[in-house]
Amino acid sequence: MRYLYFHGNASQARPIRHHLLAYLDACASRAHLAELHGRLVRAHLTSDSFVAGRLIALLASPAARHDMRYARKVFDGMAQPNAFVWNCMIRGYSSCEAPRDALAVFREMRRRGVSPDNYTMAAVVSASAAFAGLKWRSNGDAIHALVRRIGFTSDVFVMSGLVNYYGAFRSVEEASKVFEEMYERDVVSWTSMISACAQCGHWDKVLKMLSEMQAEGIIPNKVTIISLLSACGQTQAVDEGRWVYNQPWCCP
Repeated sequence: MRYLYFHGNASQARPIRHHLLAYLDACASRAHLAELHGRLVRAHLTSDSFVAGRLIALLASPAARHDMRYARKVFDGMAQPNAFVWNCMIRGYSSCEAPRDALAVFREMRRRGVSPDNYTMAAVVSASAAFAGLKWRSNGDAIHALVRRIGFTSDVFVMSGLVNYYGAFRSVEEASKVFEEMYERDVVSWTSMISACAQCGHWDKVLKMLSEMQAEGIIPNKVTIISLLSACGQTQAVDEGRWVYNQPWCCP
């Protein structure tokens, strides 16, 4: 990347912006990202929400070993990060198994008056599900209430996350309520609900939902299959695991 040396100023930033974005996509390591970050600083592009968001997303990726400390440094250098940048930070913390930090960023986002979008809400629902092992439901229940209040109950992405959240807490009844409220369901929604039932050993309901799912023209995918087989392993449901494995949609 030695050929990227240049002396930037604000008036030159726009013409080189798309080139730097292309280089961001090509970065394969944290070292490359750090070097490119320096170029962004010199080109006066670190306040650009889209560019900074892309950089933060890459820093939070496996290629950069989920370097959220560096991502936070980039984030703190922005005067007015938009929802896209906040979302990158929230997803970054979630992906590196730091749900407390993800939710702390979300609270900070709300305090600073930035309105969350459907991507925000899906990310914080996912972060809340990470507390299932500790049986801390208060965060997720509050997020669910917020989803209702700000009007994301028609968003399949957010609602599927809530189904998965309640499934993680082994609350099939609550997951079913959310699932029944959904105006639209995709393979992710069905998989989340079926997985919740399977993890609690409700195999009659699993079979019923698999039948209904296919009747609506939605075919189980690899994630559905893996979720079912994983649930079979966790509950030692050997016969059910054999049944799943022998289905035509399991090994097409």
